Amino acid sequence: MRYFDKTPAGSIVSRVTNDTMTLSNFLTVLSTIVIGAFSVVTALVAMFTTNVIAGWLILAFIPILLLVIWLYSQKSSRLYRNYREHLSRINANLNESIEGVSIIQQFNQEHRMTKNFEGENGGLMNTRFNMIRINSLLLSPLTSLLYSLALAVSLMYFGFPLRETFVPAGVVYAFSQYISQLFNPISTMMDQMTFFQDGIVAGKRIFRILDDTQYEPAQNEQQDLTITQGKIEFKHVSFSYDGKNEILHDISFTVNPGETLGIVGHTGSGKSSIINVMMRFYEFSQGQILIDGVDIKKYPKKELRQKLGLVLQEPFMFYGDISSNIRLYNKKITDQQIKKAAKAVQADQFIEQMPGKYHAKVIEGGEELS
Repeated sequence: MRYFDKTPAGSIVSRVTNDTMTLSNFLTVLSTIVIGAFSVVTALVAMFTTNVIAGWLILAFIPILLLVIWLYSQKSSRLYRNYREHLSRINANLNESIEGVSIIQQFNQEHRMTKNFEGENGGLMNTRFNMIRINSLLLSPLTSLLYSLALAVSLMYFGFPLRETFVPAGVVYAFSQYISQLFNPISTMMDQMTFFQDGIVAGKRIFRILDDTQYEPAQNEQQDLTITQGKIEFKHVSFSYDGKNEILHDISFTVNPGETLGIVGHTGSGKSSIINVMMRFYEFSQGQILIDGVDIKKYPKKELRQKLGLVLQEPFMFYGDISSNIRLYNKKITDQQIKKAAKAVQADQFIEQMPGKYHAKVIEGGEELS
C-alpha cells in the first residue's frame, strides 16, 4: 500500500502498458542483433581468408563503429529516459484529468489543465525531436558513409598502380561483396539501436517496480489460529508513514466483543491510520495489536481478511453491475446473500427501483449513483 500511496496511478499504467510493449519489441531486436553479429564475424573470416592485408584495412573501421555505438548509447540513454518520464507524466495527467473532470469544470480550470498538458506534451515532442536528430546523425547515414569509405579503401588497395602482383577481378568483386555483407547487418543493427536503447530504458523502469523493496507487512503465520470472539486490544502502538514523523504515538485501548467504539478527531489525527495498521496494510513500529489475546501478526492473512470487514469512507465502484460490486468477484456469495446485505444497509429500496435492479449497469467510479 505504501508504494501505491506515493506513486501516481498513471505512471504505473504507463509502465504496465507502454514499457512492457517496448520491452517486447526489444526482445525481437535482440534476436536481430545476434544474427547480425554472426554475419559480421563470418564476413570478417571470409575477408581474411581472401586477403589478409585488405582484411586488416577493413577491420580498422570496426573500432570507429564501436565508438559511434558508444557515443549513441551515451547520448540517447538520457533522451530515452526523459522521453519515458514525459510519457509517464502525460498518462498520469490524463488519468487525473479524466477522473477529476467534474471538479475541473466546476472550478473553471480547463485552461490551466490544458496548459499543463500542452507543457508536458511539448516536452515529449522536443525530446522526440532530439532523439530523431541523434538517430539521423549517428545511425544509418554514418554507417552508409563508413561503408562507402571502406569500399573505396579496398578498391584503392587492390588497384594501387605500383602493385607487383596482379589481382584477379573475381577477388575484387568477392571482397566488395564481403564488405557489403559486413556493413549491411551493421546498418540493420544500427537502425534497430533506436528500439534497443528504448527497450533498455523501458526495462529499467519495469525492473524498478519488480525490484521495489516496499513489501506488505509480513505475517508470522500459525495456520491453526482462528478468530472466534473478536476482542481487539491496542497496546502502546506507534506508527509512522515516512519513518520520521509519528502519526500514532503510544495508542492503547480495548474493544470487547459486542462493543462499539467511535474514534473522533481532526483531519490527520490518525483515525484512518489505526484502521490501516489493524488491517495489516502497514507495519507499525512499536507496540502490539491483539485479537482474542493473540498477536495479530500470528494470524494467517486469509483469516484476517475473512473476519475483518472494512467500510471505506470513499467507496469505489467498479465497472459492471450492482451485484458484481456487492459480490466483488466472490462466486461463493449467492444472490440471496447479496439482497440480504443490501437490505441490512438499507440500500435495497433504491436498488429495486433501478432499471435492471441488482443487474443495473454501474460505470467506473459509480458516477451515475449518489
